[in-house]
Amino acid sequence: MRIIILVLVVFLVYILLKSLFKKGKIGKSSGKKSIEYCKYCEAYVAQEEHCTNNGKNFKACKNYK
Repeated sequence: MRIIILVLVVFLVYILLKSLFKKGKIGKSSGKKSIEYCKYCEAYVAQEEHCTNNGKNFKACKNYK
């Protein structure tokens, strides 16, 4: 009887640890944008909105001060 209880406890701990590690990996990689400092806008902007990356005139940028 002790063996069966011990096996069940080990199995439950295994499932618990497996689910905790799986959630940690998913949480780190979900949808983080790269944010960089734009020297023309003098602000932190996402890489898609960066003035020099899109070939825009930096004075026409919405973040330009």
